[in-house]
Parts: sequence; structure tokens; C-alpha cells
Amino acid sequence: MFGKEIDILFVGEMWVEKRKGNRTQTHEAFTLGSEVKKGKGVAVYWQKRLDGEVEVTRDEKNVVVVNVWGKKIGGVYADRKLRMADWER
Repeated sequence: MFGKEIDILFVGEMWVEKRKGNRTQTHEAFTLGSEVKKGKGVAVYWQKRLDGEVEVTRDEKNVVVVNVWGKKIGGVYADRKLRMADWER
């Protein structure tokens, strides 16, 4: 679908396998950089060719931040519970 057009991808509302609770969707061209757990709002994937270049510096329920070549990129899942103070942080 998006294949080679996207290098880093943030996905909201991660699907978690019910029986095992520690697996989610994968794609042969992408590395999953986020922890897999129920209720996770956002996850990060990147092209496998970027392995070693992408560092996950923050992986929380609704925020994921990666460092790539000295630049920080963040993905945010803005659910109704995300308040102004959380946005400022």
C-alpha cells in the first residue's frame, strides 16, 4: 500500500492479539519500534533499511518519539484524556 514511499510510520490504536497479548501487525519491510501492549494509542514502524539509524527515545501509551540523524520526530495519539498540560509536556 505505502511501501517505499514512507520511511517512518506512526500508527494509532495498535491491534493486539487477544490470546497472546504481545503480538501485533507486522510488515516484512518494516521494523516495529514500539512495545506491544493492550490500550497502546500509538506505535512506530520504520523501513528495515533504517535499522540502527532510528532510536526510540520515548515510548508511552499515547506518545512515541524517535531520534533520526539528530532530529526528533514524534507521534501522538490525542484521545479525549490528553489535556493541555500533557500537550505542553
